[in-house]
Amino acid sequence: MAITTPPGPALGTQIVGRAVNDLMADRAAAAVAGGAAPQVSQPIPRYLVKLSDLTDVNFLAKAVQIGWRYLIVGAGPVAVADVKQVQSGAPSFDSLIHGDFADRVAQAADLAARQYGAHPDEFEARILEIPSIYLSALWLRGRRDVFFSTSQGPSGSQPPLQEDPSFILRAVRAAAAKRDAMQRVNNMPNPEETGLQGAVSVLIKAALSLNETARQLGEVKRDAPSGGPAAGQPGPAPLPAASDNDPAAPLAGEADDLSTGRDLANFGEPTAGAAATPALLTLDMGKVRAFLQACMNSTPRVTYGLGKKIPSLSSVPGRDFTQVDCSGFVRQALRLGTSPPVAFPDGSVVQHDWVDKQGFAKSTPAAALQSDGLVRIAFLRPQDTSSHIGHVVLISGARTLESHGGVGPDSRAWTATSWQASTFVYVLARDTAVAGSDAMPRTLALAGAAPPATFTVQHGHRYRATLALEGIEQFAGNAMVEGKLQGYGFINVHVTGSGVTRVAEASWNGPDMTGQLDSRIVSVVEIPA
Repeated sequence: MAITTPPGPALGTQIVGRAVNDLMADRAAAAVAGGAAPQVSQPIPRYLVKLSDLTDVNFLAKAVQIGWRYLIVGAGPVAVADVKQVQSGAPSFDSLIHGDFADRVAQAADLAARQYGAHPDEFEARILEIPSIYLSALWLRGRRDVFFSTSQGPSGSQPPLQEDPSFILRAVRAAAAKRDAMQRVNNMPNPEETGLQGAVSVLIKAALSLNETARQLGEVKRDAPSGGPAAGQPGPAPLPAASDNDPAAPLAGEADDLSTGRDLANFGEPTAGAAATPALLTLDMGKVRAFLQACMNSTPRVTYGLGKKIPSLSSVPGRDFTQVDCSGFVRQALRLGTSPPVAFPDGSVVQHDWVDKQGFAKSTPAAALQSDGLVRIAFLRPQDTSSHIGHVVLISGARTLESHGGVGPDSRAWTATSWQASTFVYVLARDTAVAGSDAMPRTLALAGAAPPATFTVQHGHRYRATLALEGIEQFAGNAMVEGKLQGYGFINVHVTGSGVTRVAEASWNGPDMTGQLDSRIVSVVEIPA
């Protein structure tokens, strides 16, 4: 026989039988009444791999046996019973599980028997568990290791069970990403320890950059590290299991293999290292929106597909691809909207890490409600969803550009509520397709195709400008920005906002004049009298 199982513990079957009688009384009663008695299978040894051992593709050598698993079949649903193995003393009962997970274990055993039961090579059946990265599989140990993933997904969206040839690589990549995320958390600076040193550094840099005195930097504040909540504040709580709160979770038919798709959506396909990029992209949002419309209006329409990616930069929606996940959509949109195409990575977790390391300014879900001429990117972490699938969206004009479960490429309102309230938000670019506002009809300068070199202000007229501060300037208080504008000749100046984005209203007190448009001005309009 090609698939074998080593003998289990001598008392294992008795231990499981007692558990069935105690915990599955309805089946025991059915057997007494003449029904089919529950049948206990031959035991399959259980192996565990720790996160610290997942350092390369040879991690299977470090797997440690922790017990045995028995399939229980008969009247009623399939169940699995686990028996713990201890170094000294008799084995003991561990757990009894039924439902989707037990069904997948039974399906994996049946599929393995059909595909490899008559194979010329010999395999030993094992259960492999890697709880640190939510992976488990039926493992056929042999000259060539074979895996059938048994990892669970959202209820009602279990993909067909099949052989998983990429299991080893997925496990190594998922473990590396988790260790990296844990390391970033451990390396976060303590604001109480670094605050004085950091404040002094900020004051020195601001004095050199803005030619202002240290007194004017009294309102300097530090953002929280890693794009998260403010220092000392709790991070977003994990969301409850609900489709509206889990935008990247696939519906039935949107995932060929849930486990593989989850890792591709979170960690992406292997790519070369992404090159460094400026802290504010030059992004043609006209091209980004055109790409979204092409996906929505193609025949067939592009829909959501967990782990589905776009083959190339020249791929045509509906012809070259018909499904795409969130990170694949955002990656293609940013590459199409930049020239030369930005080396943006794949996978929402990897993209989040890249954006943070590139130094893009941190923002908030509430700030993304503004129609301020800026493009933001928001990340929902896998640990904050019930499916453990992260999500990424672009935001412009308080609307998303994304690909989400149940629909695919789409644009919907950004409300900063529900799952959106738990996202980590960054300022990514200026919206080069801003077209003004009904309340501000006379646009003097826009961050459009190519901003004019000059603009004209008139004495006594009032203007509203959206500013995108760069580098150390984002630490300046609004009073400092107001002072700078007053120094140029404006009066009745009022500045709102924080960090990168500020909105200034002011009246021009000098003579009519024409001057160059400052690079930090995203848009400036005259306010009707």
